[in-house]
Amino acid sequence: ADLRLDTREGALVYIDGTSAVVPGKPSESELVRRVTTDDEDDLMPPPDSGKKLDATQKALLQRWIAEGAEYELHWSYKPVTRPMPPRVKNGSFVLNDIDRFVLATLRTKGHEPAREADRRTLIRRLSFDLTGLPPTWEQVRAFIADSSPRAVGKLVDRLLASPHYGERMAIYWLDLVRYADTMGYHSDNEQTKPLYREYVIDAFNDNLPFDQFTREQLAGDQLPGSTRRQLIASGYNRLNMTTREGGSQPKEYIAIYLGDRVRNVSGVWMATTLGCTECHDHKFDAISQADYYALFGILGSGRPAMLDVNTAERQDLHKGSLIEIKEAIRTALGEAWSSLEGEWKLSPDGLPEQAKSPDHPLHLLWDVDQRMDEGQNFSAAWDEVSKVEQGAEGPMEYERRWDLTRAAGMSEWFPSGNGIDGGVSPAGEFAVAPEGEQALSGIYPAGVYTHLLSSRHRGI
Repeated sequence: ADLRLDTREGALVYIDGTSAVVPGKPSESELVRRVTTDDEDDLMPPPDSGKKLDATQKALLQRWIAEGAEYELHWSYKPVTRPMPPRVKNGSFVLNDIDRFVLATLRTKGHEPAREADRRTLIRRLSFDLTGLPPTWEQVRAFIADSSPRAVGKLVDRLLASPHYGERMAIYWLDLVRYADTMGYHSDNEQTKPLYREYVIDAFNDNLPFDQFTREQLAGDQLPGSTRRQLIASGYNRLNMTTREGGSQPKEYIAIYLGDRVRNVSGVWMATTLGCTECHDHKFDAISQADYYALFGILGSGRPAMLDVNTAERQDLHKGSLIEIKEAIRTALGEAWSSLEGEWKLSPDGLPEQAKSPDHPLHLLWDVDQRMDEGQNFSAAWDEVSKVEQGAEGPMEYERRWDLTRAAGMSEWFPSGNGIDGGVSPAGEFAVAPEGEQALSGIYPAGVYTHLLSSRHRGI
């Protein structure tokens, strides 16, 4: 339909010889005719909708049109102005301008302020409000005994200085940004983010300015010389639900994740909902579908990277000794491997029957064994098998695949943490097992790995 009633221009438009609203002339307005007619085919709302305007509502529409049919912006879209506090009289209750507004509203409803609470009740209320915890008996007695004019102010200052104040206030913020210790979808696996939670608690305890609080969460990793705290703050961008379901489609879930971020950013920082504009323009809010996808594009312009935020001291803990241990293991492995020359031979039951398949992880050893059965020595068989494997082209499982067997393949990635500070590893590199009797947890082809020094060392 061409008719729109959410804007004045739309309501006044001339359609089929009439206008829904003719300012100052309710009798000529199609809107009035439709809501007052006895013709069920023309009546609005339609009888079968189950909705009906009462006489008061109809009269209000007619009065509005008679007075000029003026439209106004919703209060939330109007410029903020400082209102004049109402003039009220109550010397014992009014301590500031906020009290004037409260008292004026109470009186319009026929109420007067309650008496000031006793000291025991007051400290209990303030303690729960500001820290979420009850006061101790010693604190109650001290407050009751404090007869100074600033007794309440000193109590509030003490509670604001408590580390529990940040914990109390963080509850509300963490709910807004959908903080959780699980991933939400599918099996709802554990996915903790305690460092972000600590950042929010510290922000409240440090009285961090809200503009700085905002910048650090939306783009803390983009600030010049980003600190560890600011990198942690940018973890806000990864608080949305995530899936590890095997059948999920990457492009579908990237769109789902970004849509969730658009809705959360708009709801938390703009106090408005943009979810509906994913599919259509808003009518009563001045937000278009183009606005939605503009913000969608901004949030989607970065990669969902992860950062290692451990301190340098923690990252390098035991690193030197692990490097020495790994070199000793490498030497021992080389000596053991060299001793196999002329002696290599798997027992008939050494490899499973499935190793004959080229897709089996032990197929390479099976191939070496077969070549040695044909008379080749170990070195010659190994060299031939290696050439075959290195020349093989694997299937393209994804639309884009980064070649991380060469340093150039890392140019579009942002490695973080000391687990991959060595860059691309050559074929045959191994990972040290963190525990147990086994020295190694795996031997790998050329590539980039985060756990070669130890799975206890981080790399992202």
